[in-house]
Amino acid sequence: MLICCITLITNAQKTINVKKVDSPTLINNGIELFEKGDFDGAIAQYMKVPAGDPYYDFAKYEIAYAQYEKKDYQGTIASLQEIIDSESPNIDKWQVFLMLGDSCNLMGQGEKTLEIFDLAFQSYPYSWELYYSKGVTLYNMKRYEEAKQNIAKAIFINP
Repeated sequence: MLICCITLITNAQKTINVKKVDSPTLINNGIELFEKGDFDGAIAQYMKVPAGDPYYDFAKYEIAYAQYEKKDYQGTIASLQEIIDSESPNIDKWQVFLMLGDSCNLMGQGEKTLEIFDLAFQSYPYSWELYYSKGVTLYNMKRYEEAKQNIAKAIFINP
């Protein structure tokens, strides 16, 4: 019994030494690099924010944004999907859906883009940006009447 307790205490002491990071500073450093066009440097800063940190999903969104600017749409989609699957209250998920849909659209996945926007409308029925992007996607797919209807909804919501 004594050996068991000593083992537990020893293992517990190993896990207590978790390094604390200054996530807001890391994110601000990443944003500065992003604004200078150093997307890889920005991503490196954002990736230092550990999972479980209150700023983790925000850092993941910024990673996705840098990947999007690099035209790494596969990476963007993977980063954004992780945010969608989380329960974070720190992110406006309509923006996540918007970038996710746009990334799929830029990869030529029009139908998938429409599915993403329709899913987003379940939670964000008044997002004019989503209606506008859906309209653009439909226009590119030569579905002009549906495109017109979505653009009209966007204008109705935000004249």
